[in-house]
Amino acid sequence: PILSESSSTTFGGEILSNAINKTLFASGSDELRPVMSGVFCELSSEQVTFVATDAHKLVKHTRTDLSSDKTAAFILPKKPLTIDFNIIDLVHMLFIYIFFNFSPFSDITVVFF
Repeated sequence: PILSESSSTTFGGEILSNAINKTLFASGSDELRPVMSGVFCELSSEQVTFVATDAHKLVKHTRTDLSSDKTAAFILPKKPLTIDFNIIDLVHMLFIYIFFNFSPFSDITVVFF
């Protein structure tokens, strides 16, 4: 694994909790379409965007006060977000580490601390 190509960003747990609260309701629950059963998160140098859809509803939540040193996009699955939603709100500062080409099965691995 190549760990030198990693990126990290830091923001408050209440910010992620707010974004999840505003987008998670619109995510789908169809197991045949796993891409729609979560919250799409896009980190860039200008903003952080959270998007969720179930093919009928579409919600986009953009934060221009947050940014990342590298551009990355990933899907946060609905089930873990639903379980960890209350815990995330209690965390004062949340660290997100993004490892590029860390796993042979995916291009991006996301780790929350």
